[in-house]
Amino acid sequence: MSKDKKIKNDLERIREIVFGEKEKKYDSDINQIQADLSSNYSSLEAKIKELESLFEQNFQDQKKQFTGLIDDVRVGFQEDMSRGDKLFQDNFSNFSTKLENKEENLKEMISSLKTELLEKIDLLVEKKVSKEDLVESFMEVCFKLSGNDSSSPATDFKLLNKSK
Repeated sequence: MSKDKKIKNDLERIREIVFGEKEKKYDSDINQIQADLSSNYSSLEAKIKELESLFEQNFQDQKKQFTGLIDDVRVGFQEDMSRGDKLFQDNFSNFSTKLENKEENLKEMISSLKTELLEKIDLLVEKKVSKEDLVESFMEVCFKLSGNDSSSPATDFKLLNKSK
């Protein structure tokens, strides 16, 4: 062997003697740390997958509840609208019927008053009454039309004429 090789081998042995145990300890510690990291990484990965699964399940549950609430509100709103529409239709129909009845009553009342007026005019023409009697008859008809059924409306007229 050559001298350089021998020196090299000697240096290797010295290095082995001085640093050998520490190097083995370092290698052992590094291998343990790598094993721990690998184990922790696998454990962490599994925990993340578990949390993702729980999150997804919770999200789906919340989504179902929210969808159920929305459906309940929609159904309630549709029912309320349906009841409101029916109530409106009923009230409108009732109002229309009452309005038609009032219209018929008014037509009958106007016809009756017209007939009464014509009869009084005919009577006045036959009797050729005075202006005061004619005014009194017209006043009675006017009061009946206005809804104020005064007992002697012409009396006010006569009093008014006498004051002139």
